[in-house]
Amino acid sequence: MSGYDENVWTGWTAPIERLRADIAKRRNQSPSGHDQRALNRRTHRLKSQEQALERLCEHNPALYRGELDVTLSQQETDRLVTNVCSGSAGYALRDAQRYLVTGLALGIGELGWDIPVPAPMVLQSTETSNVTPESFERLKQYDALEDAFWRDLEAETVDSPAPDLVRDAGQLLFSIVFHSGVCSKFWLALVPKAIRQGAGLSDTVVWLDLGAETGLDNADSEDRRRRQFLAPVTQLLLRRWYRRWGVSWPTEENQPRYRPASRLLEQFAKHLCKEADLSKKGTEDCLSLSAANLSVTLPNVLFHYARSRHLGTPLIEHNWLRLLTDCKPTKAIAPVRVSGGRFSRAEEVRKVQLGHRYPEQSKRFGELRESIQAETVREAKNGVETFLEEEALSPILQLMGAWALHLLRWGGVAKGRLQPASVIRYLNWIRPLLNYADDLADPESLDEDSWQAIYDEIVANGQGVAKDRAGRLVAFHQFLEQVYGMPPVDVAGASGERQIDARIITPREYHRARRHLQSRAETDRNAANQEILLILGYRCGLRRGEALSRLFRDFPGMDDPDVNDVELLVRPNKNARIKSESGTRRLPLNLLLTDEELARLRAFYLNRRALVPGAAGSRPLFADAVGGHWPAATTHLFDPLTRLLQTITGDGRLRFHHLRHSFVTLTFLRLMESKPGEHLIDQWCRGDEGETLLPSLDQPLWRTAGLTDTGQSVWQLAMWSGHASPAVTLECYSHLLGWLTNSFLRQRQNPMLSLACQSALLSKSSAALEKWRHRQGLRDRHTSARELADRALGSWPASGRRRLLRLGDYDRLSQTVPKDRQSQTSRVGFMDPYQLELWSQMSPPGASNPEPRGLRAAGALLGISGAEAERWHSNAASVMAMRTARTRSEDKKEQLPPPVLNRPRVARDDERVFRPLDQKDLNRGNPCLETFPAPPKTRPGREHAQRYFNALVEWHDEAPEAALSAMNSVLNSVQRSDPRIRPRHVRDQISFYSLLRRLGLKSRSTIRVRHCPTNNKHVLKAHWAETFETEPRNVRCEEVGEHLKMGALGKSQVVVEPPNALYQRQNLFWDALRFALVSAYVVCADPS
Repeated sequence: MSGYDENVWTGWTAPIERLRADIAKRRNQSPSGHDQRALNRRTHRLKSQEQALERLCEHNPALYRGELDVTLSQQETDRLVTNVCSGSAGYALRDAQRYLVTGLALGIGELGWDIPVPAPMVLQSTETSNVTPESFERLKQYDALEDAFWRDLEAETVDSPAPDLVRDAGQLLFSIVFHSGVCSKFWLALVPKAIRQGAGLSDTVVWLDLGAETGLDNADSEDRRRRQFLAPVTQLLLRRWYRRWGVSWPTEENQPRYRPASRLLEQFAKHLCKEADLSKKGTEDCLSLSAANLSVTLPNVLFHYARSRHLGTPLIEHNWLRLLTDCKPTKAIAPVRVSGGRFSRAEEVRKVQLGHRYPEQSKRFGELRESIQAETVREAKNGVETFLEEEALSPILQLMGAWALHLLRWGGVAKGRLQPASVIRYLNWIRPLLNYADDLADPESLDEDSWQAIYDEIVANGQGVAKDRAGRLVAFHQFLEQVYGMPPVDVAGASGERQIDARIITPREYHRARRHLQSRAETDRNAANQEILLILGYRCGLRRGEALSRLFRDFPGMDDPDVNDVELLVRPNKNARIKSESGTRRLPLNLLLTDEELARLRAFYLNRRALVPGAAGSRPLFADAVGGHWPAATTHLFDPLTRLLQTITGDGRLRFHHLRHSFVTLTFLRLMESKPGEHLIDQWCRGDEGETLLPSLDQPLWRTAGLTDTGQSVWQLAMWSGHASPAVTLECYSHLLGWLTNSFLRQRQNPMLSLACQSALLSKSSAALEKWRHRQGLRDRHTSARELADRALGSWPASGRRRLLRLGDYDRLSQTVPKDRQSQTSRVGFMDPYQLELWSQMSPPGASNPEPRGLRAAGALLGISGAEAERWHSNAASVMAMRTARTRSEDKKEQLPPPVLNRPRVARDDERVFRPLDQKDLNRGNPCLETFPAPPKTRPGREHAQRYFNALVEWHDEAPEAALSAMNSVLNSVQRSDPRIRPRHVRDQISFYSLLRRLGLKSRSTIRVRHCPTNNKHVLKAHWAETFETEPRNVRCEEVGEHLKMGALGKSQVVVEPPNALYQRQNLFWDALRFALVSAYVVCADPS
């Protein structure tokens, strides 16, 4: 790499080298026009990055060289950005800043940097107008046909000829196109079937479901659904249709086939053109005229929605009815149960070979496709197996080949054993993964956020329909998850059972979930954490990993009551490596949260901050223990929260990620309003008791956010959501675009109707119309179409009502936890006894008196009584006072030195333990205390310690005497000089083995019996199996020399094989077990 210092970190040079290679490749292709302009932009970006790298070398050589564990404060980071980007302006400034931000984020994950990464600089775009000079000519024709439609409607009287089925169908379709916003031939073709199925009705809302929710599991099919809402005039014509014709539809002459909508529309349009003396218009002309009208009627983003078949997948019916009616369908949605069937085949698990350089991966991908091109499936499988045996294949290409082999053997989502051509098509969809071969050099070590960033960039930057590519990526990652153990990832809102998982939480369901969590806070110590996670997911659209990994310093201004514009910074740190530029963002909490939610978050933040010793900026807000250095285990926070949301909604497939869908869907409605709540109904804004459910209802949200108009809304929402492109926001996350379009059209398609039009639309004579109007209280002769449609909705024909899901009231959740519950694990965590001792020795932050809190104050912070705190402290002190009393046997007294007597069993008793808390470096982790051992320092260690603690407490709830006896016996066998627990006496070994069985470690525990050669192994196995109450297969006999005195039955010892997660580079099992054992004994035992 010429031009660089040999000590420069490759994280800075790699993007420059990739950009250079791309520029050289484009120059060799002799670009012109658009390609030449793209080349020029890349050349300017390369220059900006090279200059930024030179300035970085000058102002911070440590970062330039890629040194480990570099730490910068917020002020130092701001100064660095200013220095590196100095001299740049416009696009050059943006390119330099984003280059620096990307490198800093990479260094946090790979080099352990502790730097508050700023949000990448973005250009906020405004949509261009869709109106062209040709549009005005089409608008004239639209107005002429519209006038002809109303003249034709007024001419209908009871004295007119009998209604004609074909003419009424054409008139209805014309209104659907001209008044209700259907301007796509694709959606028009689905209208007749939707009419035959009946319309959906609720209060004053009428809609047709275009497409069906069933049959979408095929990964090759698009999610072709749309909820088409009707303008008032269309609604009246549809009501008249059902009264006259029911659910019938015109058929072809002498054929049992339904007549297509395009022909019926064209026939009626020709009739109107003849009446208006216009040239004949076909179906395409009508759709084009409707599009011209929509271009000046709707915002640009909704105009694109009306013309597209891909944007804005609607909510599933179960979810839509909950949102619209605030009632829950009586039939719940069962959760998806994934069986390991096809994914557990041993022959499919191919070990991924790792390397360093992978040249010409695109060429190798072509070879993979060629190996699949065969006449039979068997030949294709053999070809793929041969290909996978070759060398120089990148790990991601090996995984793609393994997936291809799986598809050939067992098939995809919808059907088994795909044909070779289908497998090639699947591979083509995920081909962009090859561009990330370097990032995926060791795919099995990547975390959830790294996979998420790669998938988001592929979906955002790919050509074609985002949901199609997302669907194939979902299928591919499901294979990786279940075969190779990759972490689960949400790909652009898609799921395995359908390509776009259109589900949200309604505002009232969210409010019910929060109230339930608040009621549980006194008895469930995780409820407060779950409520804040719920707020961050629903109001800010954070993903699971983004929410859980937030640090204290990611909430600037939260600890200052005078700061109103509190922000949330979503950026990479040691717990979450957010690789994509769009994933790093800045969220205005004062806009996105209600005042009550912001106060709740502030109180939670300050409460947690008060319990953290020393500097808290780099500590996670949701730590495994308050003040800890690692986030809590996801199973303790997200699993109960997900189950609560599923219970409230009755949707067993709901996940935390759907809070993100809710944020995008509802926030976009707010950003498109011209007055507060314009596109919302009251139950979305107010709760059961009138409480406010949405933030910033005093003025339009786009204005509060500082936008110039609603044209910037979709770009702003994409930035808040962390999407690389607004296309992902609209295609995969916004599920009420149809509702929003109808809200605009109902305001503009609401003409005043004459008595003649009312008579024709209601199919009543003049006398019957007057009687009906009198009963409805209508006084003015001219009535708006909306008012007339709302009044007529009550007499909608039963034959025209689509059968919807049966609705019922929401279940009233229990607001308290039963007092006689069997386990204390929801009340007490494995770190609580340690926290009690730690906090009792700490001084309250900001206190003038540096005296420690004391036991009772620390107990109050944990929610336990003073007597309980004193009991815990007494038990902890007795455990730490345990001493050894070892002696030497007579035959070893002369061979070995005498043992050290009165040695502490659990922890050291030197100066490092006894010194005051303020003399210990708390930033290096929780220290060993005089009254408690240090907790595990790794995440697997803490997770297993929590699991073992819960099991021990549950055992104590069931059998107190047996549990305490076993715990006490094992504690008396602990030796500080040896991390392993090896009881010497048989009775203590039996207690230890019983304890291991309660911890679920029986399969990893073995009774090892050492014996002389003269002993009978079968007799020994039977004896020791009976002694330990286990199976003979769990006893292992080992012969030793005759000179060792093993006795007639040998000598036993309990041997434990640590779990794989606790035995990677070092054995972490015994520390986790010892800490859990001490914590459980402190909580459960009575003071002696």
